[in-house]
Amino acid sequence: MAAVAVAPSAGPAAGGGLVGAIVGREEAIAPQHETEVTIDDCCLELAAITERAFKRHEGTQALIRRAERLLRSLEEFKTELVVEHNIVGRRTNSAVDRMIRRVDEMAQSIAGIGEQSLAAAELSEVAEGAMFNQYKPIQRQTADVGLSTPSAAVHNES
Repeated sequence: MAAVAVAPSAGPAAGGGLVGAIVGREEAIAPQHETEVTIDDCCLELAAITERAFKRHEGTQALIRRAERLLRSLEEFKTELVVEHNIVGRRTNSAVDRMIRRVDEMAQSIAGIGEQSLAAAELSEVAEGAMFNQYKPIQRQTADVGLSTPSAAVHNES
């Protein structure tokens, strides 16, 4: 594949300028412009982040359901201690109440994580779409004219 090299030259107004030329791979691009990051890599990574965040959100929903079941079980256990076993001590009630509060706090924390995961999934999905829509056409146009790298906009200004 051919690459673009930018070399100083005398422009039409003899004031100099930059001219892009198709050259061999060994002279492809100035080192300060080289990168191993590609649009495709970025879009794939954003898609992976989106998928992981949606899965995390789904996982938090399952954990919340389990915490709700545990809360119901603890409430039933507290009632059973009093009704079936005549255990009405302050320490026992206090201990069960503390467990109920802790499980409720845990469920609220998990819900917060779920909301954050959903927000992260939505944001990364939007970022992926925006990056694709913004840069993919430039990448296609660059390839269509036989270049491996688009020139910076500043190089195309008059």
